[in-house]
Amino acid sequence: MLLPEDGGGDDTSYTLVVFTRKGCQLLATAVSVRGESIEIRTSRSIDLPTHWPSRMRGGLLLHGDLYMLGKKHILVFNLKSSNTFLIKLPDGVEQLDRMGNLKLIRRGDSGLHLVHLSGLQIHVWHRVTDCNNSNGNGGDWELVDTLCLRRWIGQALRPGWESGNPSVGDAFVSLRRVEDNAELFLVVDRVIFHVHLADRTAHKVFEMAPEQDVRFEIHPLMMVWPPTFPEILKHDHDQYE
Repeated sequence: MLLPEDGGGDDTSYTLVVFTRKGCQLLATAVSVRGESIEIRTSRSIDLPTHWPSRMRGGLLLHGDLYMLGKKHILVFNLKSSNTFLIKLPDGVEQLDRMGNLKLIRRGDSGLHLVHLSGLQIHVWHRVTDCNNSNGNGGDWELVDTLCLRRWIGQALRPGWESGNPSVGDAFVSLRRVEDNAELFLVVDRVIFHVHLADRTAHKVFEMAPEQDVRFEIHPLMMVWPPTFPEILKHDHDQYE
């Protein structure tokens, strides 16, 4: 995983983190490049839970710690001390196989947040992190927000959908992306929604046709709307005819 400098930095500074796993043991190697200087640091190996996923998805960099989601724990690698440790998820919360139901998020300097999609509800958990802490002791999880999707995206839900469980015929609801400013992108069957937690707003972004319902990624960006395009001069137009 290639990481920028935490909190910014010049274009010549970056850190490459490589996780090496053998059985239930894992170690992390960080290669930091700053101009012409290269520093390599390796952690001690850590025992992973038996249910740890074979592939780890994208992580979150916060206050010098790299957070990686597992099934029931979060793997933390401290870039400064090279320590690795595990944080247990809140009771009753776990990452489901092949379903987007958990995402990590940072909200200013308030610490680590976890967004949990459970059926037709979104729960936001908060855990205080200490910038000087590298041993995993950062306090307990606290439930700080709950959002009922039926109220905000009810127009996309059929009357019989109650639990958000596709195995009983309900809609397939997936949490596809979370942005740092508490913005979420959800997929309800083939409809993509943009949800803003702080403003309590939800907007339909796009509805896919059945033939478009394939594996995809969401990469939001900001731009001026409506866009303005440079005027095409006549000789430029003739050149491309």
